[in-house]
Amino acid sequence: MRNKTFEFESRKDNFTCYILDEIKSLPHLHNHVEFMYVISGKTNLTIGNNTTCLSAGDIAIVFPNQIHCGQVLEKCQILFFIFTPEFLPLLKTTLNTQMLSQPIVNISELSKLAKESIAKVLTLQQTFPNDSSNFNRQVQYTGILFIILGDIFDNGTLIKYSNDKNTNMYQTILEYVDTYCSKDISLKQMSRDLGINMYYISRIFTHNFNISFTDYITQKRLLLASSLLLETEMNITSVMYESGFKSERTFYRSFKLFFNKTPLEYKKFNS
Repeated sequence: MRNKTFEFESRKDNFTCYILDEIKSLPHLHNHVEFMYVISGKTNLTIGNNTTCLSAGDIAIVFPNQIHCGQVLEKCQILFFIFTPEFLPLLKTTLNTQMLSQPIVNISELSKLAKESIAKVLTLQQTFPNDSSNFNRQVQYTGILFIILGDIFDNGTLIKYSNDKNTNMYQTILEYVDTYCSKDISLKQMSRDLGINMYYISRIFTHNFNISFTDYITQKRLLLASSLLLETEMNITSVMYESGFKSERTFYRSFKLFFNKTPLEYKKFNS
């Protein structure tokens, strides 16, 4: 099972499935459907401007190009399905043009078959972890998703999804930050490079992403640092510079505040 922070802005896989022990994500959007099932613990999920506390047994579905983020409240395990609408051809039109009026349901509301399907996924994940790219496994997951989503859609209310006309701009801004977050990055420079008014960019972060530009950059760098700590042999000082921090004091203080652990404690805890 994965035990790290993660981001979803740039996804190339048509389908992936895994269980996470921890979730810290900044506001982001993508053209995938994101299905979450909370196995244990509690986590906050924000979709647009609405934040909901998810507990064990809760299921949430984020539709393509919806701005969202997550934050664990207590130790938890979360099952994720992340897939493009094209992965389920029979539901492609529905997933691209509609959304649930209530995107959160509890497993107790599902049919016996849907509950058994989720249990089957948990068994597959325990038996074949990190194997969702396997063709035979994808065939199994396709059938399982049809059962679960069909059940949820039958019992929920689907409404027409109005895609924000600024979705492409949001994605352009986030991709720019993704590319340059470890460099010297400023609203002024981004404005020049993208040809978008800097005050408008600032407003997008504050009003659409619910976070200031400065805080977003800092947290993006911290997420990068956490990945480097776990996935490379770099020492902490090198990680600090590689992720865009220039001051040790700022790096250590920000890291401890965000992860509730020092960089060394974080690395040891997740080893």
